[in-house]
Amino acid sequence: MVVVTLWLYASYIPSKDNWEADQESRILPMDTEWSLAPSAFQTIIQNSGVPTMDLFASKDNKKFPKYYAWFRDLGASAVDAFTVFWGNDIFYAFPQFALILRTLQKITNDQAAGIVLVPYWKTQVWYPLFEKMVVSKPFFFYPHPNLLFSPYSQESHPLSQKLTLVAAVLYDKGHNLYGSFNSHRSALSLVLPGKIGEDPLIKRCLKGVFRLRSSTPRYNVTWDPAQIKLPSDSLKQVSFKLVTLLCLSTGQRLQTISLIEVSNIKRTGSGLQIFIPDLIKTSGPYNSQLCLDLPYFTEKPNLCVASLLNEYLQRTQCYRRNNDFLFLTLQPHGVATKQTLSRWVKT
Repeated sequence: MVVVTLWLYASYIPSKDNWEADQESRILPMDTEWSLAPSAFQTIIQNSGVPTMDLFASKDNKKFPKYYAWFRDLGASAVDAFTVFWGNDIFYAFPQFALILRTLQKITNDQAAGIVLVPYWKTQVWYPLFEKMVVSKPFFFYPHPNLLFSPYSQESHPLSQKLTLVAAVLYDKGHNLYGSFNSHRSALSLVLPGKIGEDPLIKRCLKGVFRLRSSTPRYNVTWDPAQIKLPSDSLKQVSFKLVTLLCLSTGQRLQTISLIEVSNIKRTGSGLQIFIPDLIKTSGPYNSQLCLDLPYFTEKPNLCVASLLNEYLQRTQCYRRNNDFLFLTLQPHGVATKQTLSRWVKT
């Protein structure tokens, strides 16, 4: 058995001999330097006052003459803002997302005051600390779609500017939710050149809107389906009960229910089968024809959809004439639209 021992030594290699690695270490990726949109920055300082120093900046994107840089910079007052005391000046801080928690802790330790920009992310570990600081200190928090991040080395994409203007108008006027913003993005994608949906500024803006105004469910209550155990004495009661049971038992939209035709209803030994050959919202080029299978519910005849449908066909047979659609209006007996069926279900 042979034992080999390896010894590692740390040694200094002069830059002239290690020029390749030294050159790579001095390259600043262009996509890491971001700056707040000038119009948004002016809005902030008009509402909260003018700070005296920029904590996280460089010579290309600094907002004030006095700034701290994270890389060696001839114009910076210091390198690495976390190594200096922040309590002597009114600061402006726009930290990278990974540095937000450390920034808030530094502000607390130095008892500093100023402007700090953070995203509206309630799920982040640092957000409770930020909320406490907003209550006790004169911080300014401005979550708005206009606060877009733009690379300092180039102008914002003109398509981004157009959509940003639309987003700002939607945000300021009314209570539009995320779905409204996304619909406008889709509409502009059809008429404007370029791939708007892939633009990094647009994606960042829509993410912010989603956190501020996320879409909410249309309904926040649950209805008790036991209420449909009503008698079926009249044609009106049978109609209301049948369309409601069809919605509950099949899970289909009222658009689909309104397209049921009598000629497409097939009787089997165990129940009924309803074929829907028309194009509906869920139709696709590779989807098979929709078939609704309604077995007889012998355990609870009062809730048997197949039996109720047979009864409905018998009661409406004299009113059909040449009308093949299943549901008929009450008076006169014409074709019931999906809006009519929707009103029946709600009633």
